[in-house]
Amino acid sequence: MFKITNSLRANANIPTRRIRALGRAAAASIAVLAGIAGMAACAQAQATFSGTDSHIYYNGRMENLGAMAWTGQTVTIKFTGSATISGNFQDNWGYTVDYACFLDGVKLSVPALIGLNAGNGQDVAIATGLNSSAAHTLLLYRTSDTEYPCWINNIKLDTGGTLLAPDAPSSRRIEYYGDSVTSGGSIDATNSNPNTSDDGQYSQNNYDTFGAITARSLNAEARFVSHGGAGLCSSFLPSTNDSATLTNYWHKSRWDSFSTDPSTVSEWDFTKWRPQAIVIGIGHNDIYRGVSEATFIAAYKNLISGLQGKYPGVKIFCINTSIDDATTPGQNQYTWYNDTFNAVAGTNVYTKTFAGTGHGGHPRAADHIVMANAITPWISGVMGWSGTGGGGGGGNSITLSGTVGNAQVSLTWNAYSGVSSYRVKRSATSGSGYSWVVTGWGSTSYTNTGLTNGVSYYYVVAALDASGNELANSNEVKTTPVAPGAGNAITLTGTAGSHQAALSWSAYSGASSYRVKRSATSGSGYSWVVTGWGSTSYTNTGLTAGTAYYFTVAALDGSGNELANSNEVTVTPTP
Repeated sequence: MFKITNSLRANANIPTRRIRALGRAAAASIAVLAGIAGMAACAQAQATFSGTDSHIYYNGRMENLGAMAWTGQTVTIKFTGSATISGNFQDNWGYTVDYACFLDGVKLSVPALIGLNAGNGQDVAIATGLNSSAAHTLLLYRTSDTEYPCWINNIKLDTGGTLLAPDAPSSRRIEYYGDSVTSGGSIDATNSNPNTSDDGQYSQNNYDTFGAITARSLNAEARFVSHGGAGLCSSFLPSTNDSATLTNYWHKSRWDSFSTDPSTVSEWDFTKWRPQAIVIGIGHNDIYRGVSEATFIAAYKNLISGLQGKYPGVKIFCINTSIDDATTPGQNQYTWYNDTFNAVAGTNVYTKTFAGTGHGGHPRAADHIVMANAITPWISGVMGWSGTGGGGGGGNSITLSGTVGNAQVSLTWNAYSGVSSYRVKRSATSGSGYSWVVTGWGSTSYTNTGLTNGVSYYYVVAALDASGNELANSNEVKTTPVAPGAGNAITLTGTAGSHQAALSWSAYSGASSYRVKRSATSGSGYSWVVTGWGSTSYTNTGLTAGTAYYFTVAALDGSGNELANSNEVTVTPTP
């Protein structure tokens, strides 16, 4: 079902070209001219737009708007008419930073890449002759590794051309954390010799990595927090600086391998972009640098804990990579990974181990396809992702929640725009083996009765078209029905204050945390005020005096699933 091919490899081999390091910031400019007829420069460009114009969509962490420094970052520019893009690029190391170019979804072969060099500006004509009355989309994809920031200063369009509002990105989001395998190191090397020979053919091509392929297959927006040579506790970046590790930079807005004090780099604001799924592939470089297994496992646990703290409820997929063969003399990484994964597996954490490539060195493009073919259905099953993924909201995703009762589970979900009905599916195991509970269901809630208390059930809801075809699947929820008993009820009370509502409730036995929900109408339409709350009281401030608010509180298990809901209370704040 998830047979994947490598589309970029068929078009171009992507090298990373090294140039002389400079002692100061250097600049280069690029130009992208609209059209596909040739490479003639466009002299009549009239309209100029800032590279930070709100119509330009940047995907990826940025310390400042437009400062692109992470592998796999993309820039999407929708426009009419002929276009010229000129940018200003600062290169800290003196390496070329490459961007693959896609026009209206087609990979351009001339030029195959925009290479941003340190030095004087360079103009690159990509295409000319587009129909100025039609809308066109240019996608720039950073294939080079993380580290070297660059900027687009402005965009120039021919007379009459203008920028258009970008299309909404997919509502599905995956964030990848890793090293050179995640970034795409040596992916285009052609030999199968040991690692030293691989590095002699070192190339960089994030577009063809397992992570990028998987994201495209699932129609998910992807971000990459990775760097070639990075370890979790120890690193090759450079060999004299062991502070350039994922432990020190997973929470940063950029990566600085030359700094021995990561605290000087600004923290990333995790509220700006929240993934539903995270893939971690790290550890190879730690093993080669002499980090002990106990130290590595402790750091891995801390990384997962940190990510769960930033992204409550996120699903985390932990993998090794196929960078080396398990039979390579002196290798103990497979034992390491097995021990580590046994230590971290649990609520919302999933693990998978790949066999080695058998040829040593970094995985090639074909190896990345094998990895993508393995993890794509795995992630899809856990996340309940199928179909297109929709746009940025607007009813084109389904969020499912479940509340347990005595031998039953009550499911609720948001409406999916344009559907005729829904299908409720259930499994005894996570991610697979679903059977239909009910299909052609016309409501956005369903109660499954006749279940066994103490047994876990996994549910997914699919949106159906008029022919009964599945358009999209919800997330998966795990539920475990419970018998009524002491402590298995939540009694909520609310007290009005000045522009606030003070809530308190009884503890629910076995709950890991609580979710406070609020609605403008009684009995439905609740939105989350706070989730993962560890106390039995909460004050909701900033409310409108004289307006009635309806609250309920849900008890959550360790996976963020709702075990039970409280009664509803109405609170009308005072002036």
